[in-house]
Amino acid sequence: KPSPLNNCTIKASLNQSSEILEIECVAGYDGGLKQDFRLEAYEAGTNSLRVNTTSIIPESPIFRIPIADLLPATHFYLIAYAVNAKGRSEVSLLEDIMLRDSGKQT
Repeated sequence: KPSPLNNCTIKASLNQSSEILEIECVAGYDGGLKQDFRLEAYEAGTNSLRVNTTSIIPESPIFRIPIADLLPATHFYLIAYAVNAKGRSEVSLLEDIMLRDSGKQT
C-alpha cells in the first residue's frame, strides 16, 4: 500500500468570487503503482462528514474545497490519504482548523 501523505499545508484564497481552501501535501512512496489522493473534511464535535473529494491534479495531492461546502461549521478537521491497488495509506490528520465568520466581514 502507498506511504502516507506528509507536509500538508492549508491556505485560503479567492477564486472567481468564492472563497476556497487549498490543501497541498507531499506524496509518499507509491509502491510502484498509480495512486489517487483523497481528502475528507469533518465537522469537529459531531464528526459529521462535510466534504469527500479527490485531488484536482491526478498525480499530485492538491485539493480545493469551497468554504461554502464547510459552512455552517466553523471548526473542523481534515484527513488526507493515498489509495492504490494495494490499499489505502495511513491518514494524515490536520486538526483544529477554524474558519472565521465571513458573514461579519466588511
